[in-house]
Amino acid sequence: MKEKVINILKIISTFLLAILFISMAFYSYRNSIYSFYYMTFLGNFVAGIFLLVVGILYLFRKQIPQFLILCFTILMLLIMGVEIALQEFNIEDGMLFLHFLNPALMFIYYLIFSNQTKTKWPLVFTVLVMPVLYMIFAFIFGACTGDYVYYYLDFSYFGVGNTILFILGVGIGLIAIGFGIYYLNRVLHKHILKDI
Repeated sequence: MKEKVINILKIISTFLLAILFISMAFYSYRNSIYSFYYMTFLGNFVAGIFLLVVGILYLFRKQIPQFLILCFTILMLLIMGVEIALQEFNIEDGMLFLHFLNPALMFIYYLIFSNQTKTKWPLVFTVLVMPVLYMIFAFIFGACTGDYVYYYLDFSYFGVGNTILFILGVGIGLIAIGFGIYYLNRVLHKHILKDI
């Protein structure tokens, strides 16, 4: 009975987050169609689509590799982290959700409903895949249009050295945070949330 209730809560939470992420992404960018390539929009939208797929799989009693939930959690935390680091606190028109509340909710979801105890530690390095793909996109987009999306990726403005330092700093930070929340999750699910 307890396991059934937990599964129902997990499914409901997964679908609610999916709907929240997707709807807030479109709501917040409804007047800025030309800005759909921003990481804030893409991160929330793609995480929402991912959770929608996860919810459907859970409905059919299928499991997904748990490191994927870690990857999407890191992606969402990256959106929050960059906003905090650059002190660009844009909270108008739904951006409060995209920059802060959605990442926080994803982190809580990850801690409660994702169990990393069977995930091998080398998989933590996969948290870099989506940010690296986005940077490659930003550099290609910037080379084609002159718009590098974010000024700290525009090496002609920010400086090559500063851009490299920024990328290295973000990469090292993501790995450190990835391992931190990976081990936090394992401790929680081994000692506190054993039944989830």
